Amino acid sequence: MLPSVPTLLRMCLILGSGPNELLGLAEVEPGQSAPGVNTVPPGLSDTPEKRRLLRGLARLDSQKIKALARWVA
Repeated sequence: MLPSVPTLLRMCLILGSGPNELLGLAEVEPGQSAPGVNTVPPGLSDTPEKRRLLRGLARLDSQKIKALARWVA
């Protein structure tokens, strides 16, 4: 009934319309798509595992991040 913002953006991408049109706030001419409707915002296509990892990294101090980066490399 009330989708989250990421869900609303996914719906816009799938339906090829803008959020204003889906919410009934503005109309788009037939045959045209809303501006920016075909671009995926950064982070929207991230997996839950990637988001969990990034949240964990955000809690680390700079020394631990540097150590982790060396380990990964």
